[in-house]
Amino acid sequence: MVFTTLAHLMDVELLREAYERMRKDSSPGVRRSERQEYGEQLEANLNSFVSALRSQQVLCGRRSTRLPRPKRMGATTDRDAGV
Repeated sequence: MVFTTLAHLMDVELLREAYERMRKDSSPGVRRSERQEYGEQLEANLNSFVSALRSQQVLCGRRSTRLPRPKRMGATTDRDAGV
């Protein structure tokens, strides 16, 4: 058996519950949308997201930056730090 994705377990009800549990003062997401802005058309946004998940059109956004490695460890290159 090969583990590939959990997308088939996510449905509108699960995502709605996750939205409702999210902190009201949370930071913007990867797409820079605020919670309140996303919630104005919650059902349409959730249905669109589930459709994109099912068709594998959702890519996880990841911001990354390069951090210098400490010289004491003998490293000569920077390291990637995903946020």
